[in-house]
Amino acid sequence: MSQFREQELWTTDVNNLFAVNLEAIRKVLSKFKRPLTFECIEKMLLHQSRPRILSDKKDLVKAAALSK
Repeated sequence: MSQFREQELWTTDVNNLFAVNLEAIRKVLSKFKRPLTFECIEKMLLHQSRPRILSDKKDLVKAAALSK
């Protein structure tokens, strides 16, 4: 985990939510091509999720930048 994510983004609530849903997240990600490209994530989070996980591409770019 990057130092920024560990110090600025990590919370117990987020970690617990992630841990509970990890298997489901893996199943979803396994349905998409490897390597998981930005375009693939865009399709998944902006176009195919119901309800939409993100509202616009600006949020997706911000999430991608923070995840690095």
